[in-house]
Amino acid sequence: MLLKLTNIIKNYDGLDCAVSGINLDLASGTTFLVLGSIGSGKSTLCRIVAGLENPSSGEMFFDSVEYGMVSIKQRDVCYIGDSCTLWRGRLDKTIIKGAKRRALEKSEIKNRLQSAEKVLGIENWQKYRYSKRANLAHELILKAQLARAIVRQPKILIIDDMFLGYDIEFINGEKNEQQASLLLKALVDTIKHLQLAANTAIIITTSEQFEADFLAEQLAIEYKTLASGILT
Repeated sequence: MLLKLTNIIKNYDGLDCAVSGINLDLASGTTFLVLGSIGSGKSTLCRIVAGLENPSSGEMFFDSVEYGMVSIKQRDVCYIGDSCTLWRGRLDKTIIKGAKRRALEKSEIKNRLQSAEKVLGIENWQKYRYSKRANLAHELILKAQLARAIVRQPKILIIDDMFLGYDIEFINGEKNEQQASLLLKALVDTIKHLQLAANTAIIITTSEQFEADFLAEQLAIEYKTLASGILT
């Protein structure tokens, strides 16, 4: 088992638990999907797995090793969320930074970058630059983040409410599900590629019922519900 959580609890300054009694077994090459409203504890759970937060109590193991004995680098977690951003600069250069830090061969990085382009259908991205002043389409930024994961090929990929800040247009008061589906399809293709290429384990959280239903159907999995820190 790549990741095992047993009765994980996280509270802040004695307040109500952000997560309460979470149990999770995650094997390599599998996907864990969570639906929960904003404030339900999804991001806290993701941050604990990524090593950005420590649980208040409970047990967590990576490859049967207690989490306190496993460095963040050894966990090899790639975290993508709605508040995450890219390094500034040309997109293709920012996308490969994570892989370069792992001392991969240039030829391997190039092959992975080409795979990302093929999987996500991104063409001519070399000409785009990302900065605070750059007016890039949100769709391109989201796909660039997915491309970063494809190039890096982590042991665990966390996608935490990735589309929360994405401005999906509304039609007659309802979200344009066709537009949303295109981005979700890119996410599905990324997941399938990573699980085939690197046996990556995936954790996905979403606050949207439509997204949970779409992903569950496309990936042939069931989703769990998180409410008030309790996973059911």
